[in-house]
Amino acid sequence: IYTLSLHDALPIWMQLKIRNEFDSWARTSAVAQQMQDDYNYKFNRIKLREYDKSHLTFDGMCLDVLRRHDLDPHQKNAVWRIILEGRGLLAHGVGLGKTWTMVAAAMEMKRMGIAHKPMFGAPKNVVYQFANDFARLYPGVKILCPTEKDFTPQNRKKLLARMAVEDWDGIILTHDQLKMIPISPERMAITVNEK
Repeated sequence: IYTLSLHDALPIWMQLKIRNEFDSWARTSAVAQQMQDDYNYKFNRIKLREYDKSHLTFDGMCLDVLRRHDLDPHQKNAVWRIILEGRGLLAHGVGLGKTWTMVAAAMEMKRMGIAHKPMFGAPKNVVYQFANDFARLYPGVKILCPTEKDFTPQNRKKLLARMAVEDWDGIILTHDQLKMIPISPERMAITVNEK
């Protein structure tokens, strides 16, 4: 069986006339409000919260770096969102400042007493660049950026003890190194069940 679509059967002027008549009917008929409500319920009911970063001070941030490249509004808003929610996903494109956003959020959380020892996971190929950017944005910070040698079985306990005992402004690990740090089942359950 062969059926013609509306597009095949009618000339364009008639298709436009039908569409315009339908639009007119839909706007003035009794079902207009119901269609609008249905649409809004299904597709237009979630509005993301907006974050106002205007009060953030970024104490300790390198003024020389800021003179040349201040944090962009989307970065400052992301910092405030991370502070308020205690977590965040930065899905910014390449070169839009994810590293500085993460570092600024961690340092603000540390300054506010929300975080004590921020830990970052970075791809292996950028972990030292991450550490350099961190130190460039906040000169004088105490950063731990272990090497692969530090994570060998014979050195791992000593490294984990340093991570736990010493006061770090930031600990930067590769994703593989993060996987080597054990998490107790109790801590995992608490983390999974939060919020």
